Amino acid sequence: MLHAAIAKKIAKPLVFVKLISDRRGTTVVKLVDTSTSESNPTYYALKFSEANSDTAKLIENEALVLQDLTNFTDGLYCDSGEFDNQAYLLTKWLEGRRLVDVVRDVKSIADRCERRVGWLELALNLTKKVHELHTLDYLHYDIQPEHFREIDGKLQLFDFGLSCMGDSINILYKGALIHYQSPEVCNYIVQESKIIQYDIISEIYSVAATLFVLYTNKTVMDYDHKPSLNEKWQIIATGTPRTFKEVEAEAFPELEAVLQACLVPDRDKRMADLSEVIMALEDILTVHESTDKE
Repeated sequence: MLHAAIAKKIAKPLVFVKLISDRRGTTVVKLVDTSTSESNPTYYALKFSEANSDTAKLIENEALVLQDLTNFTDGLYCDSGEFDNQAYLLTKWLEGRRLVDVVRDVKSIADRCERRVGWLELALNLTKKVHELHTLDYLHYDIQPEHFREIDGKLQLFDFGLSCMGDSINILYKGALIHYQSPEVCNYIVQESKIIQYDIISEIYSVAATLFVLYTNKTVMDYDHKPSLNEKWQIIATGTPRTFKEVEAEAFPELEAVLQACLVPDRDKRMADLSEVIMALEDILTVHESTDKE
C-alpha cells in the first residue's frame, strides 16, 4: 500500500484514518503517526493520483511550490514522490477551522458595530495572507473559501496545485472554481484559449469574490437560475457584479465599496495591488473601532 511505503521511506508508523475525498482523479486520505501521543496525535494528509496524468502534474507542482514556500506555509510539506505508478504528496494535517465556521461566529455577533469590526478583521486577515504570498512573487491561482483554515487566530492558505511564480506562464491553469474566476479568465475559457493569461489583477478579483460570497452567501454574478457551466462562464465574462442590496445582504457600504473596486469587470479599473485593499480596509476598521469605543 502507498501509505505503508511512505511510512517506511520517512521512518514513521503511518496508519490510515479516513478517506477525505476521491474526485477528478485525485484521492486524499488522512493518516496518523501511531508513535505520537494518543492525547495529541500527529496527523498527515496524503494526496495521490495516477502517475503521468494531468492531476499528477498538479501534485508534482504543489510539492515543488510547498518546498519553496516553507516559511509561508509553516512547514506544511513533508514528502513527495512516486511509488507503484502513483504520484503523491504528504503534508501536515491542518486542524484549523473552516471559513464557514469563522463566518458563522461573526454573523452571530449581536451588536452591529462589533459585527462590522468582525467582518473587517476577517477580510483583513484573508487579504493580508494572500498579499504575503504575492510579496514572495507567487500567485495562488485558486483562491476560494475552502482553501483557508483559521489556526490559532491566523489564516493559513493551502492547496497550491495550480500555484505559479507571478512572472511565469502557467500551462497547468485551465481555470478554477467558477464562482471566484475573474471575467477575463472566463472570457479566455469561453474562447477556448490554450493558455489562460492570469495575473495579480485576476487574483485580486478572486479575493474580493471570496469575501463577497462569505459576506452575502451569494455569488458575485447573478446565475441563481442555475444555468449550464458554459452559460455561467458567459455571464461572468460579460456581466455586472451584484450589490449587497440586490442579494439582500446586510448593508455595509464601506466594505462593499472596497469589494466593488476589486470586482470591476474592466480589469484596468480594478485596484492594482492588495496593499491598496489592505489600506482601505484598515482605514474603515479604525473608524469602526473608534465608534465602538464611544
